[in-house]
Amino acid sequence: MVVAQNNNNGNQYYALANLGGTNAQVISGQTNQSGDGLRVNFDSNTTVQEVAGRISSLVDGTINAIDNLNNNGGTTSVAVTVGGATTHVTRNNMFRFIRLLLLLCQIHDHLIANANLYTRGLWYFYSHYLGKDNITQKQFCGDMVQVSTSLSVPLQGLNVKERKNTWIFGSAVLKIEYRDGMVREVDLSLDDHGWLGGDEPISSDMNTGNIKSVTASSKTCNGIIRVIVVEKHCIFQQLCANGFDKSIKAILICSGGYPSKNTKAWLSFLKAALSVRDGNCGVVHDLNPCGIALGHSFSTNKFPGYNAYITDVRIIGLQTRVMSLFPKVVEYARSDKSKQFSEHDKKMFKYLFKLETGFHKGESDLRFLELVRLYSPSEGFGFKVDLDAVVAEYGIKGFMEALKRVIDNDLLL
Repeated sequence: MVVAQNNNNGNQYYALANLGGTNAQVISGQTNQSGDGLRVNFDSNTTVQEVAGRISSLVDGTINAIDNLNNNGGTTSVAVTVGGATTHVTRNNMFRFIRLLLLLCQIHDHLIANANLYTRGLWYFYSHYLGKDNITQKQFCGDMVQVSTSLSVPLQGLNVKERKNTWIFGSAVLKIEYRDGMVREVDLSLDDHGWLGGDEPISSDMNTGNIKSVTASSKTCNGIIRVIVVEKHCIFQQLCANGFDKSIKAILICSGGYPSKNTKAWLSFLKAALSVRDGNCGVVHDLNPCGIALGHSFSTNKFPGYNAYITDVRIIGLQTRVMSLFPKVVEYARSDKSKQFSEHDKKMFKYLFKLETGFHKGESDLRFLELVRLYSPSEGFGFKVDLDAVVAEYGIKGFMEALKRVIDNDLLL
């Protein structure tokens, strides 16, 4: 058994503009420097009603400023003042403020409903409306900081949080010691404790908050020999409900898309705590460029993300070379134009090819060949497949049988 120690007391004034898979931009303490050179004093005691009012004022001011710029050719800059902070809408940054209106409306609706808004979900909403070819995660992080400084409110005051909950399931018991001296045991095989989601204290990042240490032990005599990460929560739930963890003697973790720092920390911790050997950590993700990038975010420090919890993971599913197990899905994908690669997919491919050749110094390996097979129609592929499509066609049990064949026959990348 291995104990994970928590040595960070956290900071209640930290506001994260973080996407889980990217480097966090942090506004720490009480002040922040805006892009216009304005020093902003954050008031952490601002009420929800005051924040909602500031958002309404900023939305109205931004719309009026854009109208002013469009209707008056001689005007080059319009000042918008909210909560003591003044920002300037210009012809050069006008599109950015149009983007900010999307964020402001979402944040306002969640504030009024007293609901938390997570940066990962906000990014997906943002990129859906703007198109991933038109906006980058770096621009999104910058826009989040701009919203915060324009309102003079830290991101936690806007109910915008980094999603830190991680869903874990399997035949193991965690013993958690809190800083206040309380000790709690969590049985990962029970539904009422195993789903480490929501606002449970155990679901918070092991390097922040109240957790002092965690000890893990297996409940079975044969022990846990694998730790498997599943990209999608709906697939993860079905695998857990049908006993996939027991059939392959594994702990299952749900990443919910690109892994957060918390998810990477739990994977690294459980691998060490349960003495899982190298090569027995795997990931189940969509067969597309973003899925492959997700795998990279666990196992390399070349992909943007948190580098303190690097764990080598192997691809269990979906892989091009085992898609022969799902011929109906392959046939459908070949005939469906929506399964062809978008411009965003192609940009991701270029990045991954560069990542692979740079990381391996030009030496081809299985991951690189997987990229080639997926991207090149001449290799017999040239399209993408989602996990949902496979499960919909073959059922969760058929999908589980195929994954087990991949594991038992050591067909993992």
